[in-house]
Amino acid sequence: MATLLIIDTSSTNCSVVISQDEQLYEITSIKPKTHAKLLLSMIDELLARAKTSLMELDALAVVSGPGSFTGLRIGIGVMQGLAFALTKPVILLSSLELLAVESASSVASDGIIASLKSKQDEIYFACYKQQENGEVELFDGEQVLAPAEVKFPTGGIDCKRWCGVGDGWQYLTKFKTEIFNDSIDIDESLTISAKSLSKIAQSKFKNHLVVDAEKALPNYLKDQLDYKVAQ
Repeated sequence: MATLLIIDTSSTNCSVVISQDEQLYEITSIKPKTHAKLLLSMIDELLARAKTSLMELDALAVVSGPGSFTGLRIGIGVMQGLAFALTKPVILLSSLELLAVESASSVASDGIIASLKSKQDEIYFACYKQQENGEVELFDGEQVLAPAEVKFPTGGIDCKRWCGVGDGWQYLTKFKTEIFNDSIDIDESLTISAKSLSKIAQSKFKNHLVVDAEKALPNYLKDQLDYKVAQ
């Protein structure tokens, strides 16, 4: 396995993970609005704990969104600075895909709908089908939309049982009635673990799904002002 440094600043929590030789090292801060202050010291502490250095990393990974605008900018900024200085590739991770992978490891559902709160009564939303290897396949792209615009996935998705995960499901009563049926289980409290961060980052690195530092940009989804599907 590759040695990867992974940063997640997409939410109120700030997490740093090192994935190395099937070992995981993790530091998470739950103090809100301290990402910029704590992130670099957290990285230094974790490198020391893992007995490795920045130069020994094979790649850097960062959750690029969707999520907190300020948090994403902080994580991307730090990751870009490190990647430029070290001439290392960057792996971009989706917060919605990570939620789906987290769910796939614990829920017996072949279809997963991940949703996260945005601002102004909007949600981030994406549908996935679970694969045999525990990874997930995205359908119809990631979206940002008003809860009333949510549509249950139809056509081309052969899933018998669905689960909904993420804090965006607190708006369930505003979703269209067609999304209600007996085959949906909902877990609003599910969060992303170090294991899921490592699993997807390692998979993307193995499959050469990396970018150069200058192309490591936040995925806000907010250019979808008319709530169309992201490209």
